[in-house]
Amino acid sequence: MKRLILILILALPNMSWNMVWQQNDKDTHVRLKALYVYQFATLVDWPKEFKQGDFFIGVFGESPLYNELSTKYSNKAVGSQSIKIKSFNNYNEISACHILVVTPDNSDKVGDLVKKFKTKSTLIVTEKEGKLRDGSIINFVIKDHKQSYELSKTNASKHKLVIGSKLENLASKVE
Repeated sequence: MKRLILILILALPNMSWNMVWQQNDKDTHVRLKALYVYQFATLVDWPKEFKQGDFFIGVFGESPLYNELSTKYSNKAVGSQSIKIKSFNNYNEISACHILVVTPDNSDKVGDLVKKFKTKSTLIVTEKEGKLRDGSIINFVIKDHKQSYELSKTNASKHKLVIGSKLENLASKVE
């Protein structure tokens, strides 16, 4: 019995440290994704008609990314456009956005979203392997244990979006 108690005493600090480390790691990825989304907003050129009014960033599905974007970037601007953050829980409520982040749980809807926003110049951002093939413009990936993204210039041009060279240079993969 004493041996079991000793093992538990020795194991608990390590278990809690691992949980804290994993949580901080997740928080870091969320913070980086939010920063990337903000950078996407500033480094992509939208058609003239989309440079008026507010600049909308939407998150489709449950994600801590929505809270991070709301907290850190809802008081910022893209040019003269104030950033507004929207959350969408189901496909039918999604309205026009400049940027729409699609969570992994909703990635099966990417093809439908590409069709829905074909004329709206929406930058569709995903978080699941292979989604550039489905029409996503930017896809978050982990490369060499670091948060990164890949992008499709072809998909961007279909939505009349121009990807800045800095954004292109920072991508882990460009199609």
